Amino acid sequence: MGEKDIFLNYFMNPFGKNIIRLEETDSTNLYAERLLKVREVPEGTIIVAAFQSAGKGQGDNTWESERGKNLLVSVILKPAFLSPADQFILSKALTLAVCDLLGSNGITPSVKWPNDIYSGEKKIAGLLIQHRVSGQTLEHTIAGIGINLNQEQFPVTLPGAVSYKMLKGTDLPAESALGGLAGMLDHRYGQLKQGLTGQIGKEYQDRVQGLGQWRHYETSEGAVEGKILGVDEFGRLILEYRDGRKELFSHGEIKLPPLHFNPTSDF
Repeated sequence: MGEKDIFLNYFMNPFGKNIIRLEETDSTNLYAERLLKVREVPEGTIIVAAFQSAGKGQGDNTWESERGKNLLVSVILKPAFLSPADQFILSKALTLAVCDLLGSNGITPSVKWPNDIYSGEKKIAGLLIQHRVSGQTLEHTIAGIGINLNQEQFPVTLPGAVSYKMLKGTDLPAESALGGLAGMLDHRYGQLKQGLTGQIGKEYQDRVQGLGQWRHYETSEGAVEGKILGVDEFGRLILEYRDGRKELFSHGEIKLPPLHFNPTSDF
């Protein structure tokens, strides 16, 4: 983007102009839900907490974080220009924004479908995205984002977690990361408004772990061998079997293998 693009993008998508800072809350997503019930909240509002007593992850998972060490935020969006059927393209854009932030700080991220973000074999960030649909409109979206910044030790129950400091040996100040994230969100949300969904989809797919590699997966039918061909517009994983059959899986219907699994062949 040139200087003019950045200038226009900033005013089109005012992420971070309204920041609510909390020392502690149960969950920034829950705080955002309560806030939206009692008053009008500007789009782009960011809620950031030093500590969450009941941080939420995907499904029944929790998000564990040492007080004051990581970036714990929820972003409020009002993407009325998207239809409810386009929910996952928004998820892709938000996931890429986090990848952009990490990439700008020397981390090479990959995406464990649908929106966990890894560096190498370990998880460094994750998103929990919740939508409220009214008729044929996405009334609002709450995007919870957790990024491991400066935590150096994680519970034994989280052996697959890693932080920026563990990888780089130096702190990444939360305020600096927050400012960077707001800029990346501006850019990716602006792309959505410009209709650049194809570009977003390709960039997201290129980061998906296991793309084009034969691996073993667990499904409701048991263990299967297949390779990921991509992710469709509804967020379903496209898996091809050895006999050429293809099957679509929604989140929770398939268990992905560990990243260090050695594929039997490539594309």
